Amino acid sequence: TEAPLLPPRGRALRRTGDGPLHIVYLVPITGPGGGARVLFEHANHLVEVGDQVTVLSHFGPPDWMELRARFVEVPLGWRLAESIPPDCDLVVAGFWDQVLSARRVAVAPVIHFEQGPHHLFEEIDVQQLVAVAHSVRAADATMAVGIGGAEALEERYGVSSRLVPNAVDITRFN
Repeated sequence: TEAPLLPPRGRALRRTGDGPLHIVYLVPITGPGGGARVLFEHANHLVEVGDQVTVLSHFGPPDWMELRARFVEVPLGWRLAESIPPDCDLVVAGFWDQVLSARRVAVAPVIHFEQGPHHLFEEIDVQQLVAVAHSVRAADATMAVGIGGAEALEERYGVSSRLVPNAVDITRFN
């Protein structure tokens, strides 16, 4: 018999060992910008609390901020998900188009981290709408950084999400 294309949704978080969680972030871009900054800050905070964090990207590590997580540059032409280590406990997909490939690898549960680009708020062609819907619905869980994004995910794609607002350093911004 053939194996299913995707593992069952809603898999429980598991630990591959007795130590900290190993969380892998799939980061689409690493240049200066809000979306990348949020992903890197989350990774840094997880490192601070003792988790093992690996960031995978097709582009080099950020030279515009400190990243304390392990960084692996994946060659162009390879899917980021193909480089997810087997000891991974949780995958965080930084963009909708990474969810399906991470689910197919079936190493660990996949969280889609939605930051609200154009696929939520702008008109897109039907083919892309179907592709986005299929991908975002495949995640084991979804996080949204804002209420507007969470509402758009629900209205446009029928996906419920948990709100995880961007942290603001009140010592720098007031």
